[in-house]
Amino acid sequence: MATNVAITGPVDRTKWTNGTGSNVSSGDLVVRESGTTGCVGLALVDIADTESGQVLTQGVVKNYPAQNDAAWADGDKLYLVSGSLTKTSGGTYAGRAYGAKPLADAVGSLNLNA
Repeated sequence: MATNVAITGPVDRTKWTNGTGSNVSSGDLVVRESGTTGCVGLALVDIADTESGQVLTQGVVKNYPAQNDAAWADGDKLYLVSGSLTKTSGGTYAGRAYGAKPLADAVGSLNLNA
């Protein structure tokens, strides 16, 4: 199970098939539906390309890599861009900030798909 991030609160998971062309590591956010109104999942296991595995679709993910391009406040919309979270639109919608993140911090917390 994903050990590089902390997962708290009620959770929901689903089976996801990896069609990215690359292997996905446990703890990585994956795009389930792309775009600014899309959704993501957090891989709970390593998932090889073309294989399927469980991903978290609802829950709080703490200490996930974040870009230091902007500070954010609790409840701000967050997006997944190049494997990390940002407040700047342009990637896939990931959910809402769970707590504030100062500009310089390299990690932040996310309420998945909220």
